[in-house]
Amino acid sequence: MEKTAAAYIRKYRLDQILEERHVSMLELKTWKRRDILLHADTELHHLLFLVEGKAKTSYISANGQTVLHSFLYPLSILGEVELWKQMPVLNEVTALSEQSLRQDVRFLQYLVSELSEKLKNSNRNASISLSYPVENRLASYLMAVCERDVFQEDHGEVSSMIGCSYRQLQRCLSQFCEQGLLCKCEKGVYRINNRKQLQTLGQDIYGGITS
Repeated sequence: MEKTAAAYIRKYRLDQILEERHVSMLELKTWKRRDILLHADTELHHLLFLVEGKAKTSYISANGQTVLHSFLYPLSILGEVELWKQMPVLNEVTALSEQSLRQDVRFLQYLVSELSEKLKNSNRNASISLSYPVENRLASYLMAVCERDVFQEDHGEVSSMIGCSYRQLQRCLSQFCEQGLLCKCEKGVYRINNRKQLQTLGQDIYGGITS
């Protein structure tokens, strides 16, 4: 059954953190997988509430590579830093499935909590490349992006995203196949065989795993 903005407002009790006049400004916006929700370095005019599905945030490093920052799950807020500081969008946000509610105004108390959580996650994610092996980073990525347990992302892009070489990624994928975690269907396409074990490997990385 198709949900409405009012259904999500009730589900997440947004009427308890937004004034009535602000609630009335909420509208439901749907994106397709791989759509860009926020483009880096562009001006932002709306707050976004992620109410369904998931998304990933990434940034361009000094050497020009796209690096994965974190995964987002309901109920996440997008754009509060940029609106608060009146600055261009910091990180590109890409839809991994359908979402979300859009809000034209800003509010205070909830944003403070959200900003605090994002700062904590940002500090943790900044050290992921140093503190977690490629196997853990890949497992977390697979659990977040795979639809219907199928992985067919561009391998060059993925290796850049999780901070490893293309060769390291291929070796790790082969290792997962040998361990029975994945099954190679065809060139560049894999199917998840053991979701539980991948969840264990990828837990607490890029913001954690939500089933």
